[in-house]
Amino acid sequence: MFHPKDEDFDAIRAWGLDKNPLRAIEDYSPLKEHLRWLNPRQREAALEYIQARNANILDKNYDNYYKTAEKPIDKYRWTYLKIRKAWYILPLEWHRFAEPGVTRVLDLGCGDGDVTQRIAEHIVRCWNEKGYKGHKIEIYGYDLNKSRIVNARNHCESPHPDISFHFDVCDVAGDGVPHPDKFFDYATANGVFEIMEDGPAMQFLSEICRVTSKGVYVEDLNERYPGGYPRDNFEEMFNAYGFTLKGGADHRVFMEPFVLEGSLDPMKIWPMSVCRIMFAVAK
Repeated sequence: MFHPKDEDFDAIRAWGLDKNPLRAIEDYSPLKEHLRWLNPRQREAALEYIQARNANILDKNYDNYYKTAEKPIDKYRWTYLKIRKAWYILPLEWHRFAEPGVTRVLDLGCGDGDVTQRIAEHIVRCWNEKGYKGHKIEIYGYDLNKSRIVNARNHCESPHPDISFHFDVCDVAGDGVPHPDKFFDYATANGVFEIMEDGPAMQFLSEICRVTSKGVYVEDLNERYPGGYPRDNFEEMFNAYGFTLKGGADHRVFMEPFVLEGSLDPMKIWPMSVCRIMFAVAK
């Protein structure tokens, strides 16, 4: 368990995301992806991560774990993660969420709601930059895990009187999303597909595309770790349900800024893994 201090927040803010929230795209290159293994800390962190995931696979039913694990988190650590995860769950094309006419956004697999909170804050930032007073938007957050939904309800606060949150437990791959077709304008799914085998992943994608009319944002781990399913066929998957990455966006980023020694994350939470960031649009 990590316990950040005020100076740890300052270290993350020094990454410059306030000025350039898409810095991680510029920071990545295929050459750096190879060079990161020269970093001793990266090798050690990756090995520890593999061992931890192997232990989870041996000790638990992974599907049941994601549903039932108790994951309480205090507001201070929640806030640190909200800022920390902004490096790799970056607001690619999120300005679309703030457009006039957008009334509902869905965050599937919302976890503790920290990304859901950032979506709302980004919408308000876009409105303020345009001198627009705003309009009513509902942001829904669904997750398998009840304790994480409790965290989201406890910690998320609307940054604007016209933005409201709705959080609830939902097994998307099992029961589907409890809304009619095209109920949402946009949807996001962060760190979800990476933990699903092909069958459930396609069920999940079918549902998110069914209830979404305009576009889908996805962040997914692109490394082969135990219990994980990295994919390179997202374009094909989205095409099957009427969406495409052409006209949207598709990038690879590191989970933290690239360095050849040590880590710029004072908490050293994750290895310098590679994630894929995508925005698919309706055809």
